[in-house]
Amino acid sequence: QAFIYLKYWKPKKVICTTDRSIKSNILDHGKFGQNLHGVRVFPLGRLDRDSTGLILLTSDGRLGNSLLRPSSNKEKTYNVTLRQRYTMADLDAMANGIVISSTWYRDKRRDGSRSQIDLTTKTKPCKIIQGENRYSFQITITEGRNRQIRRMCQARNLDVKSLHRIAFAGITLNGLNGPGEWRQLDKDEIAILRDTIENKSDDDSGKKTTFHKMTQSPSSTFSFSKSKTRRRIIKTGNK
Repeated sequence: QAFIYLKYWKPKKVICTTDRSIKSNILDHGKFGQNLHGVRVFPLGRLDRDSTGLILLTSDGRLGNSLLRPSSNKEKTYNVTLRQRYTMADLDAMANGIVISSTWYRDKRRDGSRSQIDLTTKTKPCKIIQGENRYSFQITITEGRNRQIRRMCQARNLDVKSLHRIAFAGITLNGLNGPGEWRQLDKDEIAILRDTIENKSDDDSGKKTTFHKMTQSPSSTFSFSKSKTRRRIIKTGNK
């Protein structure tokens, strides 16, 4: 069976849902239905409506189980800009884990409803790199709790101005020129996903994955400014 693997630079206001009755859904905005010859893809995880950056999409259901289960510990890296100045105590607190409340949603029932679990607990230790000023930093987390980074900042009375994902599970935005652009993964990126699938502990299907080449992404491109490398101070949570 041939599967499709894509990466997409999600613009602000696009919603990570496959429900095409919802305005600004990711499938219609990316025009994936028009360019993939009828093959259906779905996003691996979510970014909230106001966040931007890397989203992976695929037609391979096994990959979702491999990348998104809590025990996978796949790294997700974001650039964060705040409306207020942070202190080093703020970065220390978030890097070493901070108590937040979040909501977990289960799959839809047959009647279309979804059950939810409210969870209040400490986040896992993470890595934080101070930005070029006291309004920006880079954070790498291994969890995927609902609006986690925004709530971590909120716990320190900090308001997020922008949240931009630059990497997920070893795959980056490299090769994409700006918001709204997407392309198929290259051979090195596919190797990363193949390794994820083959090392999945509960995958005993024995099926061989075929990687399917599809059409190029839309021809329209966007210019953007590359930010300076931010390596001034590194804060790493204790493991």
